Amino acid sequence: MKILKMILPFFLFMVSAYFLFHFTSVNTIGIIISLLTLIISIWIFTKITKKERDRIQNELYDGLNFNQIRIKGLSDYLKLKGIEKDKEKIQDLIKLTEEEISEGKLPYIFGNGLMLALLIPVWNQLITWKFTREIVRFNDGLILTLVITILVVLFFFYITFMKNTFHDDIINNKQNKLKTIKNDLKEIHFNL
Repeated sequence: MKILKMILPFFLFMVSAYFLFHFTSVNTIGIIISLLTLIISIWIFTKITKKERDRIQNELYDGLNFNQIRIKGLSDYLKLKGIEKDKEKIQDLIKLTEEEISEGKLPYIFGNGLMLALLIPVWNQLITWKFTREIVRFNDGLILTLVITILVVLFFFYITFMKNTFHDDIINNKQNKLKTIKNDLKEIHFNL
């Protein structure tokens, strides 16, 4: 049953993509069906992931959230090294992590530019293909423009939602881990 719940949003998304690319110039019903299935698949996916997150949090971590678990682990590590109560050493660790972050930081434009460099040519070819092969009447072009605008808005919502998991964890992985450690050290330092 869990596998079915995980596959269902993907299946609905594929159905919406099928309707979108095969029926946009034919009728508006295909557009409505594709957008509704896309919205429903996103809603189902978020509902399933929230349930699973809450289940894991309650069963495996005694109701502690991820930040509390991470800070507890860092405190245990500092205790093991004997510097848990030493404010000066913790302050030095904070300074070292800040220096490490500034040295290895990728320019902001590089990470986002890389994603856009991969997405823009594909998107451009799709739009060119749609407008040159399937648009016959002005109404079809207007409807397709509206659909593309809605898809772009949904795409940006999706990208914003997935930014933390893809961009931050893959492209800026080391810097984000160091920022997290720095913030956790600051919290431990503040609580001393």
